Amino acid sequence: MLNDILKFQKLNTMKYLLIGTFTFIFLQNCSAQLNDLSKTRWEFKDDNHMTDYIYFIDDEKYEFYSSESMLTYSGIYFVKSDTINLIRLYSDASSNMPKHSKMVVENDKIFFVRTYTLKKGVWEEVSHPPRDYSFIKQD
Repeated sequence: MLNDILKFQKLNTMKYLLIGTFTFIFLQNCSAQLNDLSKTRWEFKDDNHMTDYIYFIDDEKYEFYSSESMLTYSGIYFVKSDTINLIRLYSDASSNMPKHSKMVVENDKIFFVRTYTLKKGVWEEVSHPPRDYSFIKQD
């Protein structure tokens, strides 16, 4: 009985060590990608060969271009955990556009987890932005 308990505790300990190790490796990979955003350009190309991009100018400034609206947005960003927080400071769009969006990295792509769309002249938050609207890092 005591041997069974010790085996169970050993298996539990190994399980948590493995989970911890994989989590650490995953977070290190995400952190490495997120820490190296400066001077990188990420693009989304749709079926009509139109390209949206986000360019991380340096460690705090970015520029976003929407081919659909043909508008450029610029602002500052910061990374917290696995999330890229974008704060719009300037755009060609109306001033009532929300200023804060969020993106995350997954499988060498970044995609929005918080963004907005214009419907009938009013900006609305997209509760679950589509994952297929993802940006791939350009060389």
